[in-house]
Amino acid sequence: EVLTFLQDRLGFPPLTWMLAHLLFGGAGMVWLLGRWRLPLPARLLGAAVWLLQPNVVAWGVHGHGSKLVTAMYLPWVVGVCLDLLEGKGRRRAALLALAVGLQVLRGHPQILYYTLLCVGVLLLGKWLAVLAARRRRAAEAQRWPWRPTAAIGAALVTAFLIGAVQLLPTRDYAGWSVRGSAEGGGASYEYATGWSLHPREFPTLVQPAAAGFGLGTYQGFMPFTDYPNYFGWLLLTLAALGVWAAPRWPQRALAAIALLSLLVACGRFFPVVYGPLYHLLPYFNKFRIPVMILAVTGFALAVLAGAPRTRRWRRPRA
Repeated sequence: EVLTFLQDRLGFPPLTWMLAHLLFGGAGMVWLLGRWRLPLPARLLGAAVWLLQPNVVAWGVHGHGSKLVTAMYLPWVVGVCLDLLEGKGRRRAALLALAVGLQVLRGHPQILYYTLLCVGVLLLGKWLAVLAARRRRAAEAQRWPWRPTAAIGAALVTAFLIGAVQLLPTRDYAGWSVRGSAEGGGASYEYATGWSLHPREFPTLVQPAAAGFGLGTYQGFMPFTDYPNYFGWLLLTLAALGVWAAPRWPQRALAAIALLSLLVACGRFFPVVYGPLYHLLPYFNKFRIPVMILAVTGFALAVLAGAPRTRRWRRPRA
């Protein structure tokens, strides 16, 4: 409503809403990296990489505004979840409920679903870290994270209640959509996996011309694409160094998010991962374009890329 007022009443440019959300997403990345007290250049690097990756830029250029604005909540949601898992209390749970609730209202369930998958990986990473510490009988071994898990669960339930006005009509409409007409209530497997990233296109991740730049130059396995799925060797190197420089559970969880999302992007070409998700996860079979999840890959890489700026990440502020 605020952005509509600025554009319609005060004469701001028509794309003010998009610029505002890009600034919001960049600020979220700066805040997220600030949790580890990284220097300002590392935070700005992460924000720039996050906002300038081909997926995000293409969404803005080709009019996929709901994807873009929904994705901009990702750093805020991940950062608040990390705070909860590392001991922060009720206020963080309220912030998580608000962030996810607003993300639901942005109107793109697939990006929202990917965000929830990130939350699930973070939860699993925390539980595995505690299990490993207890097995080593380490002095820093923590209690089982029952309370943070319950707080995150309660926050998500509250968020879904906030976004019910968006979720309930979408759920009712799904049965009439092509994405709910196949057997099992989802899109057909062939339709859902039409835009799958073939492993032969992996060189595109470091060399954008490896499968063509898109449109008429594209020589890959997808029906078509407007841009290469490119990250660059420098970003991948910095992210790998980030995991090495700060081998704590949050960084390992982020590395797992980057790897898992890359494998999910392979869709039909890596059925050992995509198949179980399609057949077992609730509502996952309603989504298509597996390569869309590469935005999550880029997000995780952007966070990890800041770490080599310091030899070892400091613990988050209390």
